[in-house]
Amino acid sequence: GVQTCALPISGIVKQVEKHTGTKQDNKTPWQRIDIEVCYEEGQYPKSAIISFNGYGFDPLLEMVEKKIRIYFDIESSWYKGNPSTKLKGYKYDKR
Repeated sequence: GVQTCALPISGIVKQVEKHTGTKQDNKTPWQRIDIEVCYEEGQYPKSAIISFNGYGFDPLLEMVEKKIRIYFDIESSWYKGNPSTKLKGYKYDKR
């Protein structure tokens, strides 16, 4: 069978943005929180942006400059002939 890829990433939260809207049926609301985590500091810092879809993740909005560990899945697809990869968070804890 196919194995789920459960990867944790730890670091400092640099930025959090909340996005809301309505699905194509013009009725169902949706919410996504994008969170930038700096997982490697130093001269050449590295960050990842992870998206949390759905409700219940609003506490992430208060996590800027705090330490966090996020569990996420990698979701890739082709979009107009180009590869597109998204990191989809599903669980987190404060460090």
